[in-house]
Amino acid sequence: LPVIYFPCYYTVKELVSGKSWNPVDWAKDGVTKYTKNMKEDLTAMVKLWGPSDCIQFVLPIHIRLPFRHFVSFFWTAYVSFTRGKIDATTTVTATNAAVSVAPKKLETSSTTTTTTARPASFTPVAEK
Repeated sequence: LPVIYFPCYYTVKELVSGKSWNPVDWAKDGVTKYTKNMKEDLTAMVKLWGPSDCIQFVLPIHIRLPFRHFVSFFWTAYVSFTRGKIDATTTVTATNAAVSVAPKKLETSSTTTTTTARPASFTPVAEK
């Protein structure tokens, strides 16, 4: 769990809230944040999942899976509330970027035509 879950969590968080569109930057920034928070995250994980696993293995087999999902739900909520905060500067940058690529109406002198203006970096995959 600590080798796969947390690096993936922080990488996806960088995908959603990061400043770059480069996947290498997402992974680099995500792993950097993971190493910064590693001690606290791993301590919280051991405090929850250690006792949870001990309890799970004494439960009847038909209750183990629902119990595991119940604990996992609260674990995901805990991680989201403690590590899910997005920086205010990133939010403002993303909002400004979204506003700057909004569709614009273009007019010609003979007839009025409505088209969508594309940002300079936009490259269509396939026009229909």
